Amino acid sequence: MDIVYIILIILTIIFLIFLFFYITRYKLDNYALKINLVEDKIKQILDSKFDNIIKINDIIKEKINTEKEIIDDISSLKDDNKTKSEIDTVLSDALTKIEYIKDQYDELENEEELNKLFDEVNTEDEALNAYKKYYDDNVNNYNNLINKFPYGITAKLFKHKAKKLFESISE
Repeated sequence: MDIVYIILIILTIIFLIFLFFYITRYKLDNYALKINLVEDKIKQILDSKFDNIIKINDIIKEKINTEKEIIDDISSLKDDNKTKSEIDTVLSDALTKIEYIKDQYDELENEEELNKLFDEVNTEDEALNAYKKYYDDNVNNYNNLINKFPYGITAKLFKHKAKKLFESISE
């Protein structure tokens, strides 16, 4: 009879250990998945913003009849292996330059296609800001979790590493 109790206790302990790892890993994996999904969304928005800025640049060059470059060459931006934060900064700087040029030419104010593209970029910026906040919130929660007991044990065991916040990536 004693052997039955010992086996039962051992099985209970094994079950509780399994349950512990299952629950903690599920929570860590859930945050990691959210972070990866929002990274993909941020990349999509940055790609769209990039394309729109190139179109805006081309329209302005055509309308003011200039061969001179309005913005620095950003065509290789996608290939330079830059972080999403660095890409966002470069695109925002380029957009600021374009808006300054646009304000210098009255004939650009009523350009319908140009205004539509600027509206799209503004919408993309709003979405991007929301996704960056969501990303940073989830990274904070994830990083806090992997530094807490008992999640830290599971994080080390399953090789979960701390992630950088979007805003601090370029620092």
